[in-house]
Amino acid sequence: MPNAKYYTQRPVAIYKYAEALTWSILLLVLFCIDTSGNTFSFCLFKLAGFRSCWGCGIGHSIHDVLHGEFRQSWQHHIMGIPATLGIIYHIIKPFIPSKKHYHDFRTNADDVTRSAAG
Repeated sequence: MPNAKYYTQRPVAIYKYAEALTWSILLLVLFCIDTSGNTFSFCLFKLAGFRSCWGCGIGHSIHDVLHGEFRQSWQHHIMGIPATLGIIYHIIKPFIPSKKHYHDFRTNADDVTRSAAG
């Protein structure tokens, strides 16, 4: 019979790395998009006829940061560089060991019964 502990710990690992995977996919898409403006856009403001919006500006800014064009990134949106650094932090965060100690209530309850008995 398979180890039951393996099945109970597996979803926790999936949830732990789901955010990093989501942000990684986002950065990959932002790295690969064409920001020249000649292609289809999912932006509702551009579809409505506006020339640009803040969301497009930060998307273009992050794209430029990922390509190392910091001056052009600053021109698109001033928060592009901090946003990129924040996203990279959220990708790296699950892989940094945490010093927090979480209590396992089952073992804590066993300790209480052992101290009361002995």
